[in-house]
Amino acid sequence: MEEHGAVLRLPRMRTLTEAYACIKEADPETAFTANYVRCLIVSGAIPRMKCGKKYLVDVDLLSVSMGHLGTETPVKNCIKYARYYLQTVRKLQENLV
Repeated sequence: MEEHGAVLRLPRMRTLTEAYACIKEADPETAFTANYVRCLIVSGAIPRMKCGKKYLVDVDLLSVSMGHLGTETPVKNCIKYARYYLQTVRKLQENLV
């Protein structure tokens, strides 16, 4: 999508199971388990959004965050982006109501 010459990136939001499937697809021999990824997401180490009882994860941010586990700054930057994204979504929802 283009708006005023800028390309908007729509997040590829997935559930925990779907996000782990994306990881396995990218690296079938990964040492990460589904439970470990779930713990990272639920704990907030990976940016996520709660939708009802489910957590949704942007798989593009997930791959960036997983690549920077153990370092503080990149993960904090991803969390800042996720918070900004959630605030934007909330503002859009308020404008629709």
